[in-house]
Amino acid sequence: MKDVVPKANERVVKVVITQWNPHEQVGFPLSMVPQRLRQHVEIGGFLLATVNTAAKSPDDLFFEDFELPHPDDVKAVRAQFGGR
Repeated sequence: MKDVVPKANERVVKVVITQWNPHEQVGFPLSMVPQRLRQHVEIGGFLLATVNTAAKSPDDLFFEDFELPHPDDVKAVRAQFGGR
């Protein structure tokens, strides 16, 4: 996750979906994330979700089935990208 920003009466989670466009940040309302996972929403953190990566524009993206990644997977990604 790149950022969490206020927008109107909601907080928006800004992310990069590398399988869709690794150079563009997109956002979704924090309220889409199940309550039990919201404590894990933080800058530099990771969540897995089902995303329609064939979408043509950010407005066409959808996010569902959020879950936490396995800790070993997070460690591997951080090692690959220099701890970012």
